[in-house]
Amino acid sequence: MTNRKVSSIDRIRAQLWMASLKQMTGLNSPEKVAEFLISRLGWDKGDCTSLKRYAAGTQRAGGALGPNSSGKWVELAAKIWPDTRAWFMTPLWFLLREEKVSLDDLLICVKNLPPLFREDFLLPSGPNSPPALCVNPIPKDFLYSFTDPVNPWSLGALACAMRRAELAGEPGTVRWAGVGIVWAIGYLLESTHPVMHPPLKELRELVNKYFAEIIYPGQYLLRAPITDGDIDRFANERQKFMDYFLECDFGEWKPGQPFPWIHKEG
Repeated sequence: MTNRKVSSIDRIRAQLWMASLKQMTGLNSPEKVAEFLISRLGWDKGDCTSLKRYAAGTQRAGGALGPNSSGKWVELAAKIWPDTRAWFMTPLWFLLREEKVSLDDLLICVKNLPPLFREDFLLPSGPNSPPALCVNPIPKDFLYSFTDPVNPWSLGALACAMRRAELAGEPGTVRWAGVGIVWAIGYLLESTHPVMHPPLKELRELVNKYFAEIIYPGQYLLRAPITDGDIDRFANERQKFMDYFLECDFGEWKPGQPFPWIHKEG
């Protein structure tokens, strides 16, 4: 596993994390970022060769691509800039692989999320409960809750919801979670420093390709690539969701009823 070839996911993951360091330091050169990090850590010297390779996308920034994979430079940088770790540790990267994901792996991914997103997934369970009874399937029209705020962890939460829906046999939710991921990347492109934009655009292209190749079951097997119309619809429905809860108008809804924010006039 240590000799695994650098994939597109590895490369974009490392470059986005590296871009977050450039954003924090205001430095464009990986060597300068490494020197700055080494000085902040109080080291006399250090080898920045691997950091340069991460920036170029020619070396994986961590070990095997698992639910908990990390890397030395990732953890060192997080001592100074904790928020940069999210760009590397979000479950999005593990869950975008083409391989099947087990409920055990999905449970690990969910537990890695911050409490704000984690609590919607985890069901009350005992220490020996099977993972299927621990990870709650998220309704399609509740996915908007993972977009406030929009950050690397929200991308991971949407990916967790996507994979949980896949395991539950809910193709509509799988696809809508993908639409949410693409919408969130677009939001980040508008709200982050320009240094983040090239890898974010590559990530959006990778996600679009991932969902364009999925074959959905039904009366006929079909592909349904994500369209601009899907993104606009997601944005509109998300705004209704946010407006609904901003007004604290949520006491009348009961499980089994249509979600009121979907039918709310606005």
